[in-house]
Amino acid sequence: MKHEDRRKIIEWLRSPRPWAEGVALYQEHGCNIRLKREFAFGETSLLREILADQLMALADITPRELARSAKTVTTAVTSSYKPAPEPVKAMVKIRDKFPFLNSPDCPDTLKVMVADMLTSYDAYKKAHNALYDMPDTATDEAFANCAATVENYLLNRKIWEVLEYYKEHKELPEGIEEKEPTPEEEISQLSDLDLASKYRSAVTNEGKHRKRLEKILAAGNRDEKAESMVQYWANRKKMLKAEIENRKKK
Repeated sequence: MKHEDRRKIIEWLRSPRPWAEGVALYQEHGCNIRLKREFAFGETSLLREILADQLMALADITPRELARSAKTVTTAVTSSYKPAPEPVKAMVKIRDKFPFLNSPDCPDTLKVMVADMLTSYDAYKKAHNALYDMPDTATDEAFANCAATVENYLLNRKIWEVLEYYKEHKELPEGIEEKEPTPEEEISQLSDLDLASKYRSAVTNEGKHRKRLEKILAAGNRDEKAESMVQYWANRKKMLKAEIENRKKK
């Protein structure tokens, strides 16, 4: 085991031992597929002890050595991390929990993160449920589903904690920057009426700029700006049309 990996395990053993982080470490460095599946199913007091023992063995450190290097925080201590966030338990009424998501001043970064959180929750459920029906012989598939379960759980909780932070402080946590929404994200957030209006506007603007470009070309000239404007409005019209067709299917 690499020195850096061993250090991470020992740091976890010295900490309040948050469950998901410990499981993630074992998923990465452990080799017992059955244990990986058990850990992914959920946390119990027995599994906490087994997980700690397994990680100690991987780091090649005894409880006495651990106690000598730093006072071990027992697993009975309440973790500084919150338990599984509500989205992991049930993705319901998230806008009631975080009413700022309904505000026009809500950072687009948070809206994108909420979409990612919903996606990760679906992936978490799918991978977690698949473990129950998987035979012990399907080791590669079991490993992949264990990894997906833990990774999506961690992503889900991380986003939940960002939302909690913004709710309390009215600003994004350090290291998370506001970002401009992509054209696709901006279009997806339009109301049906705005979507139809912007589509008509794109059709009109594309036609106007295309006629102007045709006159320039007919005169034997080139105008890169005029060409780029035609391309812009053509792409814009295409994206808006795709969103309209997508909503018709729902």
